Order: sequence, then C-alpha cells, then structure tokens
Amino acid sequence: MSRELFVEWLSSIGELLSNNSYYIHSEKYKSFVFKQLMDPYIEHFEPIYKHIDISTYKKCMAFFRKLCKVYNISYEYKIRYSCSSYYIDYYFYV
Repeated sequence: MSRELFVEWLSSIGELLSNNSYYIHSEKYKSFVFKQLMDPYIEHFEPIYKHIDISTYKKCMAFFRKLCKVYNISYEYKIRYSCSSYYIDYYFYV
C-alpha cells in the first residue's frame, strides 16, 4: 500500500490548512461515513491490515496514527471543549 493513497485518503476526509496539513474532526468523520466514502479506501488497505475496525472516530484515528508511523507522517492532536463536551481534533502534516 502506498503513502500516496493514504495522503489521498487524508485529503478527502480532512480540511487542507495553509501549512500543508490536514485537519480532521469528529463531525467531518461522521459525514464521511454517512456518505459511505470510507469503503473504497478500506478495500485498498484490507489486504495488508486484515481486521480494520473504523466503526468509530476513535478507532479510525487509531488506525490513522498507525499508518502515520508506517509512512513517517507527523501528526498532533488538540483537545477542544465545546458545549460541555470534549473533542479530539487531529492535524496531519504531510
């Protein structure tokens, strides 16, 4: 599996920021899953990673972090507090 495919996945699910990074948050993930745009990417990664579970935002970001380590892509997360809830937002630097 190529690094380019993972970067394409990041670009489709995330918002491109000015510093060539992608911003992903739980609302964007939910809309991506709702539109069933996740399936083509999962099909490409299934031969290598047999049991991919991206059923929740938390599990999907864990899989993204794993791929970042494989492809040497840096990332960071920030905790956002809104309406009495905490959200974890990710920034992937390609």
